[in-house]
Amino acid sequence: MCNILVLGSLNMDLVMQTKFCPAGGQTMHGEPDGFHTGAGGKGANQAVAVARLSNPSDTRVCMTGCVGEDVFGQDMLRGLKQDNVDVEAVKVIPNKSSGVAMIIVESNGENRILLSEGANSCVNVSFVEELEEKIQHSDLLILQLEIPLPSVQKAVELAHKHKVDVLLNPAPAISLSVELLQHVSYLVPNEHEAAVLLGCPDTPPTVQTAEEYADKLLAMGIQKAVIITLGSEGAFYKTKAGDSAHIPAQKVQPIDTTAAGDTFIGAFATSISHNKPLKESLQFAARSSAITVQRKGAANSIPTYTDIQNILP
Repeated sequence: MCNILVLGSLNMDLVMQTKFCPAGGQTMHGEPDGFHTGAGGKGANQAVAVARLSNPSDTRVCMTGCVGEDVFGQDMLRGLKQDNVDVEAVKVIPNKSSGVAMIIVESNGENRILLSEGANSCVNVSFVEELEEKIQHSDLLILQLEIPLPSVQKAVELAHKHKVDVLLNPAPAISLSVELLQHVSYLVPNEHEAAVLLGCPDTPPTVQTAEEYADKLLAMGIQKAVIITLGSEGAFYKTKAGDSAHIPAQKVQPIDTTAAGDTFIGAFATSISHNKPLKESLQFAARSSAITVQRKGAANSIPTYTDIQNILP
C-alpha cells in the first residue's frame, strides 16, 4: 500500500462564468446560469486528483489542513470522503470561516482567482509538528503555498528527517529559500512560478529556455527533478542526473483551466509514487490535465483513471 499525504489548503470555490472580466468600476452580467460553487483549494484538489487517478486497493490518500465550523467546511469534508480521501487529519476550527476562492472564468478558458484564507491560516507550525508521525509513515508528501510558509518549511524539515520524498508545487508564486528547496525531491512550478523563484518574474521560461531555468532551480538543491509546466505548451523536466525532455500537451479546446495544474500534480504524484518512470508519469499527467481543461469547475472537473483510458486517444 502506497501512502500519499497532502498538506495544504481547503477552499470553497465561488465561480462565475463570463465572456470577459469587468474592468475597474464596471458592473456586467455573467453568463446565464454561469454561477456555481464547488470544493477546491490547491491542497484538496490535489488530494482528489491523486485519489481519482489511483487504484484504491494499492493507494491511501490522506488530506490534512483546516476548515471552518461552517456549511462550506462540512460540504468539503463530505466531498473528500466521497472521493475516498482520508480526512481524519483535517481539523475543524470553531468560530472561523472556511477558506474561499472567488473565481472569474472567461469564455476563452482563462481564470482570475481571489482568495480569502479563512481557516487555512490555522495550519501553523504547531499543527504541522503534530503531524510528524503521519509524515514519517508516508511515501510521498505533497505541499503547496496556500498555507503559512513557516508551516511548509516545518513539513519539509520533518519529511527530510524521516527520508520521505517531498513534491512541492510553489503556488501561489513567491520566492523561497535555498534551505527549504534543498530538501524538496520534486519541484513542480508553472512558468510564472519558476520565474519568481529565480527572481525574474517578467521573463518566464518558454519551451526554448525551460532547460536553462530548470538548471538554475536544480542548482538551488532540488534532490531529484524540476518539472516546469508551460500551459498549452506542455511541460519540461530535468533530473539531477541530467536527463531532460519536453512533454507536449494534448491538443484540446479549453473551457476552464481552473484545476489543470492540480490535476497534473495529482496524476504525476500517483504515478511516480508507484515507481513509474519520470517521463511516463509526466505523460500521464499531461493526458489527465487535458481532460480537466475541457470541463467546468475545480474538483468536479478532475478525471478518473478510467476517463484517461476512454476519452483521449
